[in-house]
Amino acid sequence: DPYPFWIEKAEGCRFTDVDGNEYIDFHNCYTTMILGHANPRVVAAVREQAAKGTALGALIPTVVRWSELVCNMVDSVDKVRFGNSGTEAVMMAIRLARGLSGKDMVLKTDGCYHGSYDPVVFPSDATGISKGNRSESIIVPYNDKAAAEKAIVENKDRLAAVIVEGAMGAAGMIPPRDGYLEFLCKVARDNGIMFILDEVISLRLAWGGVQSIYKIKPDLTTMAKIIGGGYPVGAIGGREDLMQMFSPEIRKVYHAGTLNANPITATAGVAT
Repeated sequence: DPYPFWIEKAEGCRFTDVDGNEYIDFHNCYTTMILGHANPRVVAAVREQAAKGTALGALIPTVVRWSELVCNMVDSVDKVRFGNSGTEAVMMAIRLARGLSGKDMVLKTDGCYHGSYDPVVFPSDATGISKGNRSESIIVPYNDKAAAEKAIVENKDRLAAVIVEGAMGAAGMIPPRDGYLEFLCKVARDNGIMFILDEVISLRLAWGGVQSIYKIKPDLTTMAKIIGGGYPVGAIGGREDLMQMFSPEIRKVYHAGTLNANPITATAGVAT
């Protein structure tokens, strides 16, 4: 088909395009719309909040409830901070790891998608990435324990973080095999390196995310998509001793944003 796909409307599991053709949606906006499109409860909640304000430059009480829901859902998350995309969540997780460790390098697995942030961009040979960013990334094959352990041990004095998806998304829904996530988490910890689990996509696979399936507790978890009810969202969560480094009283690591914890996104997230 030489023409792009333009959608007129969506409801439940169905699209209608601008020419009136109807389709069943097996995509769910890259797994974001877990309740389907135009869910009546979410739409009603968003309309009510929109009448009260859409961008206030301050928090609303709903954000507290939203935070509690995320922390109660993901066992490894004591505290959470909200942003506007999964990419931003990954950026902040890596910044926190670098800020606390004083090291710059990041190890990722080939094929895992962590957004459009230069050090972890997918595909790994994408153009426009500086030599400096490439030199700060180590890429190992997915599900290859030996390669990961070798790279971690050999570079432990330079590695700030190990990051991996809960299950591969953009490269195909490929699950971890033979205790791969548990192994990565342990080897990273044994070598004093922060373990970041990217659950932006995989969080939908179980209550508590993939980490609840494999019984692991990452140091930090990045989230997005389903927690925002269809609105721009990202979140980083983890242990309290790590997350407090973002607090204004300490501010060892800086994180700010005009639309962070936006009222509409928070409302849609809670409704979802």
